[in-house]
Amino acid sequence: MGEEKAGVFIQQGPHFKIIAYRDEKGKAPAYEFLETLPEKDRFKVEKLFHLLCNKGKISNRDKFRMERDGIWVFKSYQIRVFCFFAKGKRVVLTHGTIKKKDKVRKQEIEKAKKIMNEYRQRGWRNEILA
Repeated sequence: MGEEKAGVFIQQGPHFKIIAYRDEKGKAPAYEFLETLPEKDRFKVEKLFHLLCNKGKISNRDKFRMERDGIWVFKSYQIRVFCFFAKGKRVVLTHGTIKKKDKVRKQEIEKAKKIMNEYRQRGWRNEILA
């Protein structure tokens, strides 16, 4: 995992490049979340990233789907990693959480939307794909 201007490089394939958004203070919530996961759990999530980057899609809606308002979520058991698509075949990870209830909490979607808006405001506004 390396670094680039808009975030921390996570993974790349022929279809997509995945980065973890980094805020103005240098914090990358999704990257930091992934680093806290036990190795076996992180491997499962990285396997989903690999699938999207190399196959261009994840057909299993239990593993990857749009929540709303352009926010998507990678899902592995109770682990959720939120993201959005940006130009240049980029997938920008916003943050992650361990789900405690059946339904994704509204505040998690709002947090992802806030990060997506920050990404826009920092000069990458033309890169967001709806």
